[in-house]
Amino acid sequence: MKVAHIVPYSIGETNAAYLFGDKPDDGYETIWSEKNGLLLEHGLQSIFDDGRMLILPDPIDENEFVSIIVCQEVREKHWFSSDRPYHEFHKKRLEFQTAARPEKHHLYLHAPLSLFSRRRHNAPGWENDRELVFGDREVWAPPRDICARRSMMKTLALEMGDSWEGLEAVGGLGEFPKAKSPDEERRIATLVKYGWETRPKYPEFIDDRKEIADDEESDTSDFEEYDEDEEDGEDGE
Repeated sequence: MKVAHIVPYSIGETNAAYLFGDKPDDGYETIWSEKNGLLLEHGLQSIFDDGRMLILPDPIDENEFVSIIVCQEVREKHWFSSDRPYHEFHKKRLEFQTAARPEKHHLYLHAPLSLFSRRRHNAPGWENDRELVFGDREVWAPPRDICARRSMMKTLALEMGDSWEGLEAVGGLGEFPKAKSPDEERRIATLVKYGWETRPKYPEFIDDRKEIADDEESDTSDFEEYDEDEEDGEDGE
């Protein structure tokens, strides 16, 4: 098991606070709160960190969470720690071992940033991402639950190589006091994009067990080092 940051610390505490409409001094709590973490199995953490899997509140029950595997290639593979294919975990409700839950605002931010990045890098199937993620949702996030600056999300979409088309009326975005100028928001968007793209990466754990066993020249040093660096944290699937 490994802790996955939902909003990576590499985007910067002050930038994170501005994105969420918080006070600058609240940035530390935004990034380092236990609600900004999920304890996930290695394979799930890897695909969550790089945006191939999203976790969002269940559109039927917002007190529950579901996993959405946006990468078709991953859905066709077998989970490293299980004999089951990844597609069995697509749109599956998460099971938590404790009463602790991640911050919804953080998950709502992780989702579009992941999709923006997938389009920027021309990830296979990115054209279907929005329909896959938001197709059964009336809005991205509940309108009553304003969780991010609308102006910054639009700036981030354009900065990261995506389009704002179709997102103008999504819920969950709003305006907050002390908004910065467009030029300053573009500067922040550049820093957030850089922090998102350079966030720590972890070894890949989605290969089929048989493929690994058959590869006699496979280097397992990364796996051994990874196991030695296990951390404690929030709960997860």
